[in-house]
Amino acid sequence: MSPVDRVRAADRQGPAVTYGALGIVYVVWGSTYLAIRIGIDTIPPLLMAGVRFLLAGAILQALAALTGRGDTARRAPIGRREWVAALIAGGLLFVGGNGGVTFGERSLPSGTVALMVATVPLWMGLIAGLVLKESLTRWTILGIGIGLAGVAFLVQPTPGHRFDALATAVVLASPVCWAAGSLYSRRAPLPRQVARATAMEMLAGGALLVVLSVVTGEVGHVHPERFTAASLLAVAYLVVFGSIVAFSAYNLILRRLPTAVVSTYAYVNPVVAVFLGWLFLAEPITPRLLVSGGVILVAVAIIVSAASRASRADALARDPARLGIVDRGQGSDVGHAAGPYAGHRQQVPVAHGVDAVEVGDAPPAEGVADPRGQQAGVAEVLQGQPAAGRQGQRQGLAVLHEGGPVAVREA
Repeated sequence: MSPVDRVRAADRQGPAVTYGALGIVYVVWGSTYLAIRIGIDTIPPLLMAGVRFLLAGAILQALAALTGRGDTARRAPIGRREWVAALIAGGLLFVGGNGGVTFGERSLPSGTVALMVATVPLWMGLIAGLVLKESLTRWTILGIGIGLAGVAFLVQPTPGHRFDALATAVVLASPVCWAAGSLYSRRAPLPRQVARATAMEMLAGGALLVVLSVVTGEVGHVHPERFTAASLLAVAYLVVFGSIVAFSAYNLILRRLPTAVVSTYAYVNPVVAVFLGWLFLAEPITPRLLVSGGVILVAVAIIVSAASRASRADALARDPARLGIVDRGQGSDVGHAAGPYAGHRQQVPVAHGVDAVEVGDAPPAEGVADPRGQQAGVAEVLQGQPAAGRQGQRQGLAVLHEGGPVAVREA
């Protein structure tokens, strides 16, 4: 399917599909904490997580191959460099991240674990500032401080209750690993096709989890005859819905909704997890859980809002002189842009509502949405202003040039 065809198809599907996908991300990812808890009732946690991601990665790889036919990104060769990057990213995301959650749920309530994992934006901000030396706004620093206070209150030992220090430490480390893996994936030499890259990360992470299960002696305690139907169904749910369906829905909303709207899943998932844990597992909803959870979610909201404002400020700071006005010619979906630096007219696919694209010195290459932010062929459209990044409120399919993302503006 050509870029223009993809835009037309998206226009036909309408907002119902988009917000339906957002609902899937809300509910399904929030329910994975319950599914993990049920799965590890009779299946060792590391082995269960490893099998989950090996199966999900294999299915996603097959789907990527089928849906990516004719895509130049799919035909790009995959070598040692890409697999090493997938191994690092998969280790951080699926071993340290999801594996840590699965391990921790052996002794911690699923709702508590979900609230601890909701701190991912806090750790992304800290890592970006301390390790990557990115500037942090005052609002981001405030949000990080509030979030850490909420986590400290949440994990504080309660007199008369057993405190599992190891499980708590592992779960606290899991959002740190997920944040580090997410930031690494943005810069790693992974395939441009998002589904293909994610499948490689899942396969690598799943393999590492199985190896870890063997090394820790966990496989010696595997008794297939004791696996319950509930545990097996939970694993199937995690593979099909938690990994494949929710992942596809997440990629869809990344392309069609503003980042601030997409980010709301970080607040909704723990609420869903706490409710389902109470409903199906009789996990208590204590005053401490409510207070600490509220503090953490407020902190996440502050950080996400600060990031959204910073993104828009960066977009407005871009050089507007690089915008080439699109001349469609009799309403065609394919127009020509005359770039001030290019010195020639370039044919570019555009969608209704887009009247300008950034034009580079070199002939551009058509691009597709990439949630990792490496390249953005589908760009966000803000209220009449130049913007760079993923697709936002309107369909803004444009082009890539060497060295940076596109910029588009609303007609």
